[in-house]
Amino acid sequence: MSENSLFADLFLYRSRMGEIGKRDRSPTEDWLTECLAAALRSCGGGNPAGLSKVLASLSRNDAKKIQKVIEDTKCRIETQVVCEDGTRPDLVVYANEIPWLVVENKVDHSAQVGQLWGYANWLRGNCSGFAPDGLQPAIAFISHYTSPPEEFVTGELSFCGLNAAATKWASVSRILNQSCINLGEDSHAKALAGAFHRQLEVLGMATEYPDNRTLASAQIFMSVGQQIDDLVNEMLIDAAPVGNFHGMTTYKAHPHFRTGLYRATRWAKVGPSDLEAAVMVGFWFPEIGSFARDASKSMKVEISRETKVFISVESDQLMKDIAGTPSGWHRDDDEFLAFADYSKFAGAPEDQALSVRKWIRERAEGLADFLNP
Repeated sequence: MSENSLFADLFLYRSRMGEIGKRDRSPTEDWLTECLAAALRSCGGGNPAGLSKVLASLSRNDAKKIQKVIEDTKCRIETQVVCEDGTRPDLVVYANEIPWLVVENKVDHSAQVGQLWGYANWLRGNCSGFAPDGLQPAIAFISHYTSPPEEFVTGELSFCGLNAAATKWASVSRILNQSCINLGEDSHAKALAGAFHRQLEVLGMATEYPDNRTLASAQIFMSVGQQIDDLVNEMLIDAAPVGNFHGMTTYKAHPHFRTGLYRATRWAKVGPSDLEAAVMVGFWFPEIGSFARDASKSMKVEISRETKVFISVESDQLMKDIAGTPSGWHRDDDEFLAFADYSKFAGAPEDQALSVRKWIRERAEGLADFLNP
């Protein structure tokens, strides 16, 4: 494999082990974290000015000040650092063994502000007195589809004293490549920067903004999309028999581009032990995204290309506690899943919608009976 496609080629051979607690069981976030860390370390080895530009974009600090810190101190980059409370920041940058930059990476999973608050407290507690050349400790949030929590963007008091920066994978890659542009063609740092960008291209994450064709498609969707939202949100109401939804967080209908799902989600307490589980319903487009591939592999089920409706109940602990599979459902190590081709529900749109909602209720009732015999 060539250096230019190193990350993309390795991704094809990766183990498709599920991430604990992750909805689509894809290791993309951890994978990109490791790719970014490798590229940054390589850049720092012979290109401190270039590394400082990337870190400046992530920390909202002055690049020249960061370069001086890199040149004058022992700077290292670590991934999956274990904090005292057991949480794991995706990436941490240290200077003389003192952490000063925490990076949280997302692709399309939801972001919880409490997690970022925890990182802020950990950073303050471990970088006390750290201000070489006026550098401000910082937290960076890198994403593609996922928006950062509003409190993070608006500078909520829990982040007081820290720089908070939100950016996109494509932007980080662009700055990384720009910082290596003047290096020789035999530069390892330049090769890894190019390979990182190529990996993002393969994942459809190398650009931040839409072209004219994309905008034209969006205009069509804007005229009819509310109908899809309404039906999916109503389907979530029909999933109520699964468990106790009272007081639990709800995420209304939205597209989940990388997995090919248009879904709504609500947390519920399910089963005899009232375990928390994510209940999800919506439309599934198997020709798009990773969900069809992953579900087919983990559940040993054949999945056609037709558009589908689905209901899913995800909980690692529930799946450990409950053996077997109810009729009409499939399962793997972290979720129950039921689905049907949308074409199965015949008739006018109103009749189709009513049939879909009835199907969701029946699947929910069947699973509830199975979990609570």
